Amino acid sequence: EEHRLDAEDAAGSPGARRPLRPRGGGGRRGARRPRLYPGTYEVDRVEGPVFAVGGERFVVDGDPRTPTEVYGGTQLVPALGELAEAHALAAAAACQRAGTCELGDDVLLGSSGDVHVQWSDLPRGVVQLLVPLVENRGSSAQWLDMEVRLTVEPGGTPVRWECGVPGEYGGDLATCPDLG
Repeated sequence: EEHRLDAEDAAGSPGARRPLRPRGGGGRRGARRPRLYPGTYEVDRVEGPVFAVGGERFVVDGDPRTPTEVYGGTQLVPALGELAEAHALAAAAACQRAGTCELGDDVLLGSSGDVHVQWSDLPRGVVQLLVPLVENRGSSAQWLDMEVRLTVEPGGTPVRWECGVPGEYGGDLATCPDLG
């Protein structure tokens, strides 16, 4: 059975375990803690031009001794995630052709579809990403991450993509290859 709880983030810190406080003052000092009916709950998903939050599901078993925690994180909106993967794959293929990275000629590259936000500074329009790539060599596969930096306009429109080298961290980033 699914239930709806009108709640707000009581901690204000995305990407961490957060207590939920029912709207309307349920988090006052000395007030009774809210009790949720047993069932499955889902946090509303909210998407902006760059990030999405919410969509996490959690189960309440009805035992007040059982802690209920919701883990929520900030994700890149799907369209920007797909672009980040495309840029990372294009940059990896370019360094593979040029021989400037550790990828051999016999390696096929793919992506997992799970772009991770490392950090962001939206007032400056900068979002640092980690794009997981998989290198397939015959019957074996190995995961490599690529750092990708996205710069956006105030409305969220991408204006610059910068890519690192597969499997290397903290190095200089260069403009990603054109996807056109």
